[in-house]
Amino acid sequence: MAQARFYWQVPYYSQDPARHGAWDMLLRLYFDFQISTPWYCSDANGDISYYIVVYLDGAGHLGAYVDGWSYNYNGGGPFCTGGINDALSSAVPAGIGSLQNLLSSGLGLLGGTSFSSVYLLPGDGTKAPGDTSENADVDAAIAVLP
Repeated sequence: MAQARFYWQVPYYSQDPARHGAWDMLLRLYFDFQISTPWYCSDANGDISYYIVVYLDGAGHLGAYVDGWSYNYNGGGPFCTGGINDALSSAVPAGIGSLQNLLSSGLGLLGGTSFSSVYLLPGDGTKAPGDTSENADVDAAIAVLP
């Protein structure tokens, strides 16, 4: 799922508030997960998020980079939260390289096309005519103008 978020809304904002403008828009890519635990702990349910900066470089080429990550979950108690935190704190940042490679290779398909503007908009980018039902909490699209 994808969601547009202002920089001040990302969980790591307080660690470096001057890194971006507070009203700069980032793209949150996230997915839900469930972790099964031993019988003496409750299962954990949550989401893993990666925050992406989308930009145009000096030549107008579309680029994107992974700016940060977070995870959130409920459950795992009373004895398993430490192990869950350790596993997620290791695995989630380890996924940044793979995600960055996917972003770079996907954007490389544009073949150096130049644009004048880039926007993050609610919706999934559908061009289909007629009634569509979209949810801005889980749908965000990258729009570029020539």
